Amino acid sequence: MMLLYISLLIATLLAVSDASIGNSSLPLTVEFDLIFPRNETYSPEFLLPVVFAIRNPQAAMPFHFAVFWSITSLDKPDLKIDGSETILGWANYPTDSGAAPFYVPDYAIKLNDTEGHFALSWWLEYQHCSARVDHPDGVSLGPKIDLDMLTGRAIFTLKKEAQKPSLLTGPDSCPIEVGTFNLTGVLDVPYPEVNQRNICAITSAPAQRPQPCAIQIDNVTASSISASITSLACHQSMVNSSLIGGCQSLATRLGLGSTAWVGLTAGLVSGIMFMMLI
Repeated sequence: MMLLYISLLIATLLAVSDASIGNSSLPLTVEFDLIFPRNETYSPEFLLPVVFAIRNPQAAMPFHFAVFWSITSLDKPDLKIDGSETILGWANYPTDSGAAPFYVPDYAIKLNDTEGHFALSWWLEYQHCSARVDHPDGVSLGPKIDLDMLTGRAIFTLKKEAQKPSLLTGPDSCPIEVGTFNLTGVLDVPYPEVNQRNICAITSAPAQRPQPCAIQIDNVTASSISASITSLACHQSMVNSSLIGGCQSLATRLGLGSTAWVGLTAGLVSGIMFMMLI
């Protein structure tokens, strides 16, 4: 695990908020998990899903998460195949207590006809802060904002005769924990200094063990995530003619007509919280 540490000082310390965020009382554990790919074997797919999820997303906003990922070949270690990033500082998280997981769907597009052994590496960036009064005159220098990073990877194999990729979870196919955070409070910052937000997280050691298996993805949720990935690919790759069939199929299933794929966006998928790269 690699730790990246950056400290920023903000000029004025406002107040510590009360022990709640949205409709939820604190402390509250926020868990960031990898849904797919896992340490399994799959058949190659044109749009290979890369999906993360946040459990207790109503308390995620103060962390200003950003997740970066990269797929490399283990057979050719110097070969980077695909990668992307999602900045969650502007994510529209739910505020209700007990909210459903917040899914962060993406895809790899360069493994359509490739076999071999691969590693998906991730870097999860997050921010947290604490009060700091260390000026010789006793004047507060403001909240100390720290930028940290967690890293890890999942190993997977692609074989043409293997099972098709499945987002379904179960006792033998649990998500993989990326990071677990115990939010105990928030500090106000004097202006939207951090990703246009005006609060940052106060944390302590997690009070509970990670529970990635608590995220249960059934057929309905898996289908919705898959549709959102196709929607995202259609929106980002309109000039790629190889996507047109899948985009038209999605538009037809959504009742949008045979040419409506051009306008597909994340808003077409409802009922589940998603963060889309647009």
